[in-house]
Amino acid sequence: MKKSLLLVICTALILGCANKKKMTDNSEPAPEAEISLAPGYIQANLKILTIEDSGSQKIISSEVLEILNYGSSTDPVPSGSSLKFVIDNELFNKSSNKIKQNGTLTAILSIEQSGMMMGNDKKTNLWKLITINN
Repeated sequence: MKKSLLLVICTALILGCANKKKMTDNSEPAPEAEISLAPGYIQANLKILTIEDSGSQKIISSEVLEILNYGSSTDPVPSGSSLKFVIDNELFNKSSNKIKQNGTLTAILSIEQSGMMMGNDKKTNLWKLITINN
């Protein structure tokens, strides 16, 4: 009789521990660590509009679909705005299957330089592609 009672208690404890383990396995996954970007960098989803050849590099015009992350002290870039960036031909050739006109791209860019203001034209920022994330 004592052995049966001991067996029932041990079984109850084992089942109780197993149920707790199942509950913790169903918990929400841990959030992914956010990428920390350097000042002047952004991580963005972009739609490629045009690709121009400029000798040793390509100049790509894109539309900002969404900004995913900013580096500290980086000026805001609104969704829907136009953004031009350069990419070296070597990197472009390696990534040509990811960079296509009317395609989308998730990338990290750094502010390269400001264009010169000519007459009434607005000053435009030129960015440089650092990495492709998709």
